[in-house]
Amino acid sequence: MPEDEVADGVTRLVDGALQRNGVAVPDRSPAAVEKLLWAFDDAVWKAQEDLEKGAATQSAYNQAFRRARAMSGLSELLQGRYARAAYEATQALYENEDVALEYLGADNTSSDGPAGQA
Repeated sequence: MPEDEVADGVTRLVDGALQRNGVAVPDRSPAAVEKLLWAFDDAVWKAQEDLEKGAATQSAYNQAFRRARAMSGLSELLQGRYARAAYEATQALYENEDVALEYLGADNTSSDGPAGQA
């Protein structure tokens, strides 16, 4: 697959992960994304500590985790690391693989599985 098609597919996946997790990123410069990524990672650590203390729910931790993974996907995408970006975005789209395939534009309507694969 040509690299521009890979980049387009992964971009859709990352943008979908950001959108589904309510993460708005108006400034996609590498420095701004890196700053946001650190803020989201800090939020995950705080949510984990709060969860362990009984001061937060598993749901709150999961939401923080997904948001951080979506931001990490954007960071990886901006660096041209498409496999890592896809992995991170997929972690943010926790529901199931069909959501990720939808954003990638794969034909997952076949009874044989995604893109006709068994």
